[in-house]
Amino acid sequence: MSCDSRGLILGSRNKPEGDEDNPNIINNLNQINTYLSLSVSELGDREIEIIKERISESIKKVLIFCQDSKSRDEIFEKLGLYKNTKNHNHHIKPLIEAGWLNLTLPNKPTSKNQKYYTTETGKKLLLIISYDNSSGIKRIPVASSNIATIGYDKEAQILEIEFHHGAIYQYIDVPEKVFEELMSSPAQGAYFMNEIKNKFEYRKK
Repeated sequence: MSCDSRGLILGSRNKPEGDEDNPNIINNLNQINTYLSLSVSELGDREIEIIKERISESIKKVLIFCQDSKSRDEIFEKLGLYKNTKNHNHHIKPLIEAGWLNLTLPNKPTSKNQKYYTTETGKKLLLIISYDNSSGIKRIPVASSNIATIGYDKEAQILEIEFHHGAIYQYIDVPEKVFEELMSSPAQGAYFMNEIKNKFEYRKK
């Protein structure tokens, strides 16, 4: 599928005035899953921006909050909303239908003990919308035959590597321990090849 054909799914980057109130945005959440089947490295900057524009702050808050399972009341309190069916249908149900939230008690949807948690697909969405291609990560020169500089964003868990041929790559969701081991390795090129290259999603900066 080409970038252009995928782009038609979500429409123009420039949302019409009042677009945030358009019910079609909720109806089209499922279509974003077409993008989530791809790795971060396969998505272009335009596609990432389109996804970011289509994901409201409330959706983002719910998915982040529910990485540990939360009750409906806890979600409403987090969003500052009244605890009623209307808000459930607007802020929780669409995420379940899109496959980004799941129920801890799927066979008892109305149970008072029901909680909701972010699925792996929902976590993938969070990864994509939190990606920043213009990050200002500071890189440190290293003594390696193929790596020129290395930088790391601890909060975002992004490892940025500049190679001697000039290309810069960002590796996503890299634990701080991996960064520390890379920096302390006597053979950084070999460590990169064995422990990083084919084990983390990446994007060329």
